[in-house]
Order: sequence, then C-alpha cells, then structure tokens
Amino acid sequence: MKTINIRSLFKENLNFIWANPILWVWGFFAAPLLNNEIILLTKNYKKIIDWINQSIAFKLINSSLGGIFESLSFLNFLNSNISFIILIVLITVLLFFLSFLSQIALILSVKNRQNLLFKKTWKQGKSFIWPVIGVYLLVFIITYGFLFLLSIPLLFNHLLIIIPVVIFLLLGVILSFISRYVLFFIILENNRFLKSIKNGFSFFIKNWGTTIKTSFCIFLIMFLIGLIILLISIGAAIPFVIIIDLVLKLNLMFLFWLISIIFILLIIVFVLFLSSTFSAWQTAVWSSLFLKLSNKPSLSLNKE
Repeated sequence: MKTINIRSLFKENLNFIWANPILWVWGFFAAPLLNNEIILLTKNYKKIIDWINQSIAFKLINSSLGGIFESLSFLNFLNSNISFIILIVLITVLLFFLSFLSQIALILSVKNRQNLLFKKTWKQGKSFIWPVIGVYLLVFIITYGFLFLLSIPLLFNHLLIIIPVVIFLLLGVILSFISRYVLFFIILENNRFLKSIKNGFSFFIKNWGTTIKTSFCIFLIMFLIGLIILLISIGAAIPFVIIIDLVLKLNLMFLFWLISIIFILLIIVFVLFLSSTFSAWQTAVWSSLFLKLSNKPSLSLNKE
C-alpha cells in the first residue's frame, strides 16, 4: 500500500482550485453528486430507521389502497398541470446533465492541470457522460434493491433485520468508494465500463487504508467548514438584529427590507461560495489521490 502525504495533497489541490475560479462554478453544479462516506453512513442509517418505523407491510397495503381511491384525482392533476410537470422534468434533467458534466470536467481538469484548457476539457467531458450516468444508475439499483430486500425480514421478525442493516450500511460506504474509483478509471484511464468496475473494485481493495483515512480527513474539514459557517452566521446576525431593531423603531420599512435582503443575499453567496469551492477541492483531492496511487502524474492536453 503506497504512502501518501495527505497534508501536501490537500494543500496542493487547494492552491490549484484557488488559482482557477472556473472550477468553483463546476464545483457548484457538481456538488449534488458528491458526498462524504461518513455523512453517507449517517444518511443510510436514518433511511433504515425510517424504513423500519413505517412498517413495510402496512406501507404497501396503504399505498395500494390509496392509489385505487386517488387515481382519478391524480389523473385530473396531471391533465391540469401537464405543462408545469414537463417544465419541471426538463429543468431537472438539465441540472442533472450539468452536474454530471461538471464532475467529469473537474476530474479531467486535475489530469490536465499543467495545460488547462477549459473549453476543451468541457468538450472532452461529454464523451464520458453516458458511462458516468451508468455508474450512478448501477449504484442506485444496487442500493435500493438491497434496501427493498430489507423489508422481507420485517414481515416475519424485526430482530432479523439487524444483520442486513449492518451489511447495507457497509455496502453503501464501500459502493461509494468503489464507484468513485470506477469513475476515475472511466474518465482518467479511458477504460470500458465493465473493465472500470473490475479495476475500481481491485483498486479499492489494494488502497482501502489510504482511502478511508483520506475520507475521514475530508469529513473533518467539512465539519470545520460547517462550524465556520454557523459561527459567522451567528456573529453577523447580532449586529443585523440590532440595526433592524433600530430601523423598526424609526418605522423605516424601506430600509428594513433593503437591509434584510442584502443580509440574506450575503449569507447565501457566502454559503454557496464555500460549498462550491469545497466541492471542487474535494473532487480534485480524490482525482489527485487516484493518480498518485496509480503512479501516474497529471498529464497535459495538447494545445489546439
């Protein structure tokens, strides 16, 4: 197992992200696809608890009966709101497309950092869009397929659910690691889909220690960023409340709304900036880690 200096890895990619603001934009769109395994573990645990509390058997019966009685009203809703639904679907598809493409572009930008051509990197990323979607779709099917299987012990004995729950939580974390490496084999190594899955699994088994250590360090930084956002928000709220209280006493409603809107916008911009840069940085860290563990330096695109 190759030893990696995580501190140098983090610092190197922070400098890279900071020097290329376009990566912040890509990080903004790619953020919904990125997650930390410790956060993922917590989310999956909550999902299991909700699944158990709802009682699968009751839920299936209730949803079936509800579907029979509400089918007519649902069809009426569709008929009266079809244009709005189509618009929402189109916007959702567009956002997902931008998310996938932005993540691919971020990964390629790490590989091509010595000669970073943003237009060519973005264009090159389109060729990987379908294999990447396939990876996420496969993970989705495996995860929710196994989650559905957890409902079977619930029909007989709640005690039987403990072992599959533990397996599911571990499966979710391992799938997250493996799928990340599968993406790298597809995008950085240009491997075919099935070969990338095989190589991604082998790569994780070979480097599981470094992988888990890196993920834990990223989680700590994510926690610190969240704490910083909270403290800054609380600190900024104190003078805001004092000013607002004074404005309201003077009955200056226009100034009240102006200050409120500016304050809210500043908080939103600050949070989006941190989340976007962190998203870009996290992707850069994992991509660089993969290249270093593979003993392959960052490459360059040929100039047009």
